[in-house]
This record gives sequence, C-alpha cells and structure tokens, in this order.
Amino acid sequence: MVKSPHEAHHRVFQEVPELFTRALDILGLPGLESATAKTFNCDLTEIHPLERRVDTLQELTAPDGSRHLLIVEAQTGKDRAKENSWLNYFGHLVDKYPDHRCMLLVLARDAATARWAAGPFRYGHRHKSNVQLAPFVLGPENVPIVKEIEQAVADPPLALFSVLTHSSHPDIGGILDALSAALVKTADDDTFTRYADLAASGLTGSPAAAEHWRNLVGQRLFELRGFVAESLREQGAEQGLEQGLEQGRKESLRHVLDARGIALSDTHHALIQQTQDTDLLQTWLTRAIGATTADEVFTPHNAAEASAAQA
Repeated sequence: MVKSPHEAHHRVFQEVPELFTRALDILGLPGLESATAKTFNCDLTEIHPLERRVDTLQELTAPDGSRHLLIVEAQTGKDRAKENSWLNYFGHLVDKYPDHRCMLLVLARDAATARWAAGPFRYGHRHKSNVQLAPFVLGPENVPIVKEIEQAVADPPLALFSVLTHSSHPDIGGILDALSAALVKTADDDTFTRYADLAASGLTGSPAAAEHWRNLVGQRLFELRGFVAESLREQGAEQGLEQGLEQGRKESLRHVLDARGIALSDTHHALIQQTQDTDLLQTWLTRAIGATTADEVFTPHNAAEASAAQA
C-alpha cells in the first residue's frame, strides 16, 4: 500500500503505465507513444567493485579558495565507449566530492579526434537530452605551433606541449628545434632530462622526428637519465663517447642556426665539420640561440678560442 505523497508521486508510473503516454506528450517528446513499460529494479547499488580509472586527476585550488577537480584524458582516436565512461567519471566525482567543481579535459593529437571529443554528448531522449557532456579539448586546432626560438624560450612548457600535440605536423623538425634551443638556454639538468624524455615518449610513433630529437639532445649526452638517454648512451658507446658528444653538438648547432634563418658560408660549414673541441662547439651553440648572423657565432672572442678553432 502506498504510504506517502513522495511514494505515490513516483509509484503512479508503476501502477498506471498509461501515464507514460500523457507525460511524454506534456514534455513534447515524440516517438514513444506506443512504447510498452516494464518496471526495472530500482536498486542501483554496485555489488562488485566497479573500476573507474582516469588518465590523470588533479585538484586545482583557485585564489578565491574554490576547489576544482580536473579529469585529463588523452585520446588517440574516436572511442564511442569513452563517451559513457566520461559521463560515469564525471557523475562519480560530482557525487563523491560535492564541494568541488568538476571539469573534463581531453587531449588529442589529430583534428578529427579533437572535434569528436568536444561533443556535446547527449543522454536521454533523442529529441531532448537530460544530460549533456561537453568536454574541454586541446588539439591541433587550438594548441599553438611553437617553432620560433624566442617564443619557446619565453614559454618552455608550451613549447613541449606543442611537440606532443603536433608530433605529426609536417614541420615537427622546426618545433623540435625551438624546444631544444629553449632547453639549452633555460633548463637546469633535471628539467632538461624531464622534458627530453617526455618529448621522446610523444615521438615514438614518428621515427624520423624521434631521430631528429635524439640528434638535438645528443649534446647533453652525459646528463640525461631517462630511457632516451640510455639509447643515446648506447649510440655513444658504439661510436666512442667523445665522438658521440661532438657529433651531437654539431647537429644541434646546425639545427639551431637553420631554425634562426642564419645562412652559413662554405667556410662556416667546414669550420663546424673540422672542429673536434666539444667545449668550443658548445660555446657556438649557446651563441647561436640569440644570434642573427653567422659572424656573431663564429668570431673568436679571445686568443684561446681562435687557437681552438684552428686546431
């Protein structure tokens, strides 16, 4: 027997199924006029553990004290199952952390995936949804392409994210050149290692770009500690450690000069090729980051430097 106004208000849909037709008509939801109704078990308790594992979850605290939960999901392609998973993650966090504001950010490396991930995903009646989920998306169409050295130096995190987002871009070499130059100029050893390894991880599907990056970071051969460093050390062992370091710095110098649009004469090319002094090569590389002409890079600043260049 119905015992309360609350219970009567929802039990009427169980006891008088014809009411569905009237309700749907009032709501203006077509297509279900002749649908048959069957009462489901209203207990939504999960008896077995339900796995909910997001890629990354971060708590952000704003200056005004408000707290936010940011779900970060990386997508390499369209996945219809993810639409329901994201709704599940979002609803779970909203229920579990009512004092937080929840946000969903999807990261994509191709435009088609980015456009799909933006939704909106609608749940409910096909003509009028109850819930709409519209993730924030970062992808090739809104993440800047950072290939100017000055921009990379001013914002190394954005330069790194540009590499990860635009790993398939036709000019990924220029983007890598800018990041490498920024790290040489601004990063301490730990930052260089962390950024170098993250960039290498994001290039595993692009062999040519990965090889280009290995050449760029070769000039920091002995200071790297991640998996890309191990690969570089193995190459160095095969070639001779000093020879590997020398070659890495030469390649880095050429890439930075090219990225800055500095033309080299045959004399300059020969000078780079013949120089075996790794300290002098590093000096030239450091100058190249801020230079506008070849003379600014290669003109000796003292007698010792002139002697090293002639050796």
